[in-house]
This record gives sequence, C-alpha cells and structure tokens, in this order.
Amino acid sequence: MLNSTYRSLLVCLCVLISTQSLAQVCSSPKGNYGFGLQGRQVDGQAYAAVGLAHLDKETFTLDLTSSVGGTFSRKTIQGSLLRADCGLTLAGFGTDAGFVLKGQIADHGDEIFVTEIQASNPLVASGVMRPVGLQRCNIKTIKGEYNYLSQGYESNPNEDGDGMIPKGVTGVEIFDGKGCSTYDETIKQGTVISAASGLLRYQVFENCTFGLIENGGTAFYGVIVRSGEGMSYLKMAPGSARTGEYNRSGSSSKAQGCH
Repeated sequence: MLNSTYRSLLVCLCVLISTQSLAQVCSSPKGNYGFGLQGRQVDGQAYAAVGLAHLDKETFTLDLTSSVGGTFSRKTIQGSLLRADCGLTLAGFGTDAGFVLKGQIADHGDEIFVTEIQASNPLVASGVMRPVGLQRCNIKTIKGEYNYLSQGYESNPNEDGDGMIPKGVTGVEIFDGKGCSTYDETIKQGTVISAASGLLRYQVFENCTFGLIENGGTAFYGVIVRSGEGMSYLKMAPGSARTGEYNRSGSSSKAQGCH
C-alpha cells in the first residue's frame, strides 16, 4: 500500500514538473525582438530583410528594412499577435494585411523560428527572431570581437541586366567601442573565392539598431540581440539581397588601424 501511494505521488510530481517546464519553454514572448529574413519572391527575385519588432500581449509593431532584387524599402507594419501553445502568429492589419509571419517558440523563448505564410503575398522567406534584451544601447554595447556570416544574392558585376548570383561571407570583426571596427573575411561569389579586410565606422542607436558606415554611407544595417551577444544585419548596397549574423567570440577591442 505504501509503495503504491509513493508511486502515485512520484507520478504526480513528474507531471507537475513537466507541466511547469512546458510553460517555461512556451512562455509568451514580449518586448523587442530583432530578426532577419531570407528568401525569394515567387517571380524569382531575391529577398532579404532585417527588422525590429515590439511584441505586446495582443499586438505588434515592426520596423522592417527589406531588399527585393536589390531594391530597398523601409516600412512600419502593425498588426495582431496570436499565441497558441508554442506557436506564434504576427498578422498585419489594415493596409498591412498581406504580411503574416507564423512562428514556433524555441529555446525558452530565446528564439522564434518564423516564415511568411500569407497566400496573397508573393514572398517565400524564413528567419529567426531573438530578443534584444536591453532597454537602450550605446556605442559600447557591441565592443569586442565577433564572428560573422552572411548569405544571399548580389548583382553580377560581369553581367548586364538584372542578373544576381549567390554570395556567402564568413569572417571576424573587432569593434573598438568608440565607433571604429576592423574586419577580415573570406568570400565566395558564384564560383569565385576571395579574401578582404578593412576598416569601417559604425553607429549604435538607442533603440539597439546599428549601422556600419563605408564611403560615407550605410553599408550594413542591423539589430542588436541577446544583450549585445549577437546581431542580425542586412547588406545595404544597391543590387544586394543578403542577410547575416554576428556572434560575440571574445572581449578584445584592439581594432588595428582605428584611432
């Protein structure tokens, strides 16, 4: 009799622990999230975007910067937020009704895998949302060393017209915490492999977005996530549809060549 009672209590305890764990994993995300989307329009044009989303209990606001075939646009989208178990749906309303992201909450809410599902939207694109984790950011938020990668499409410099070819990049970049960074990267564009290194200036804005400056213009734009441990970004050059991510790899801020 005692053993039977003990087993029953143990089963109840395990069910309680399992239920609590599930609630934690699928807790409703709130606050600011940064993310990138990569894909194509149904007509074949390459698509890439980066966004900063503010999630409330039942609504969201999204500032989205996107490239379709290398042509850029910025838009603010507002809509409803619906959560069901570990699923999440962000649906624009009004003039934004053609934009719907369907997501799955993962890693205790630290990641949300999303894809565009609106049938009337000629877009097939997916990405990952991650919490910003900070109320405000400044130039020192991304001080340190980061590994990065990027994938997408860019105009073929040896081809007339609208031809785009795939491009992938991986490298390391050091941010000095004062607005200067240096990078060293390996590139594959089509079948051509090359290497590049150089110096960039950068800005960090209070809302935790940032820009990398080259030749006086914004070469990359992105959102800081995971309290500065990572960043999602978009290449801003005309003719580019390419997103990427940074991941902090060290604390060194000695960016050679920066003053």
